[in-house]
Amino acid sequence: PDLVPYADNLRNLVDDKRFRDELKTFNLAVDGESINAVHRDRLLPVAFRLLHGQVVARNGKASRKDGMKTRRMAIFNAMAGITPAELRSFVFIGLDSFDQVIAAATPRDRLSQAEPLSLSAGGMDVDSDDNDDDDSSSVGLLAQDGAVAAMGRVSPKVQLSYFHFFLDMTRQLGFKATPVFHETLVILVSAIGCAQREFDAANDDLREIASSRRAEDSMTIDEDAEEAGVEDAEEEEENGDEDNDRDVDGDDDEDEDSGRLTLGSIKRRRDSARGVRQMAVKCLAKMFELQPPQFDFTPYVACIYEQVVDPRIDSLTYENTQNSSALLLLLRSWSLSPRYFPYLVDYNPLAFKMLLGILA
Repeated sequence: PDLVPYADNLRNLVDDKRFRDELKTFNLAVDGESINAVHRDRLLPVAFRLLHGQVVARNGKASRKDGMKTRRMAIFNAMAGITPAELRSFVFIGLDSFDQVIAAATPRDRLSQAEPLSLSAGGMDVDSDDNDDDDSSSVGLLAQDGAVAAMGRVSPKVQLSYFHFFLDMTRQLGFKATPVFHETLVILVSAIGCAQREFDAANDDLREIASSRRAEDSMTIDEDAEEAGVEDAEEEEENGDEDNDRDVDGDDDEDEDSGRLTLGSIKRRRDSARGVRQMAVKCLAKMFELQPPQFDFTPYVACIYEQVVDPRIDSLTYENTQNSSALLLLLRSWSLSPRYFPYLVDYNPLAFKMLLGILA
């Protein structure tokens, strides 16, 4: 019964022709006149489901990049007046794929009560009497890398979809998106850590293939030199050798074709990991650029260094010779507010030195 007065509104939200006009008149804000406060708790979950479907929908002209972006901005603009709890419920509709990742991470209330995380010889730790052995010293935001491992079971496509969703939301809502920052930080840092491991593994596979091919080329050269020293074999033996050569050549071709396929798949895997990592770091930088007054990033920074900054810090200089890398954008975001200045020097002094070197 609570939904009956809004039946036409809900139908219009799934009608591509009437969708945007409906968003302009159907005010979702707490202080709006479109929704009776008594009906709000029953109506909004249904409306949010329909709107979230529009956010991720890819059909017809609206599936074009510009069309999706415009549609998303209209939806997020309509969310500007809802409560933080309502915004969380809307965003969480799309986080089902990350349930295991979020569950494996340290809860936000535990982080907020703990001392800031710091790097130690054993990894990250929260100052606690429980952190006596090497395993427990790694307890931090990602809970002994459990969240990173869980992220490995989420497809890169799903990860990138949420990153684009989050970027568009923060561009429209600004720090009003703070209510979902904890879960998003867990997802971003886990995705970056997982992508870095996948990227490194793909590079190791490529080096192994290159090394194997060099060894095969060396063996072929030795065989050719040995065959060049053989004189005047009988015709039957020559024919037999030719047949054997053809067989070997055919096997080499098949192996080479198989090698190309393997090489291509490894390169695609590496490129996919790179794309996920870059997009996730851009989202991180955006979060800091917003400078949300009610959100403390400090408990997360040590984990960000371990999973994001430290693995790439040595390559920071040459990665920024032409364009600014995502990591540089992150470090730059820490220079925008005095609240974040300690993040540049307290965890890895090399980060600040590298940043100065690039700016010099």
